[in-house]
Amino acid sequence: MMNIKKVLAFITFFTVLLMLSGAVSAANLTVNPGDSIQSVIDNASDNDTIIVNDNNGSVYMYTENIVINKSISLQAKTGGNVIIKASNSSRSVFTVTSLGNGTNIQGFIITGATDSSGIYLNSANSCNITGNIITNVKSGIYLSKNSNNNIQNNSLTGSLYSICVYNVLGGLISGNIVINSTNYGIYLSNSTNINLLNNSVIGNLTGYQYGIYLDINSRTIIF
Repeated sequence: MMNIKKVLAFITFFTVLLMLSGAVSAANLTVNPGDSIQSVIDNASDNDTIIVNDNNGSVYMYTENIVINKSISLQAKTGGNVIIKASNSSRSVFTVTSLGNGTNIQGFIITGATDSSGIYLNSANSCNITGNIITNVKSGIYLSKNSNNNIQNNSLTGSLYSICVYNVLGGLISGNIVINSTNYGIYLSNSTNINLLNNSVIGNLTGYQYGIYLDINSRTIIF
């Protein structure tokens, strides 16, 4: 009987040990000037938070095209001094794939994708894009074939399409400032259940151009 109790105790201890070893908590990672943001993302795990630092309080520019294929929180250091410029102007500055569901991108100055997008959510769901400044890109924020993303409190200037939503089911576009888009400020096509709330679209649009354009959508709320 004593041996059986010892065996059961050992099994219980071993099981608990395995459970604890499998429970890995999320990490907080940093990117510093001279580092590659992409390399840190590649070495991160789901649910990690990555803080991208400026140059000790001064503006610093990272030149990269970044692909996010896991669920992470990517944040610029508080202060608005972190610029991400596309190294290849024909590729998006940020591309979030379907493996990046739940990703957060917050607080960056995004520029340089003159033939592509500042942030491209490609089949990525439940992402939060907040507090970014996007300028000198073809399409500021482009959502395609996804659902339930939150696009909030971003500033977008001088894009062909500042916010472009195509074939999307559900989501919130709120509190964004769109200035001087050259074609469409906010463009929604073939999408359902989009809440379009409290956005400001500013600029002298002339000719065949639109502040907000809705094309084949259903149950869209505009305020």
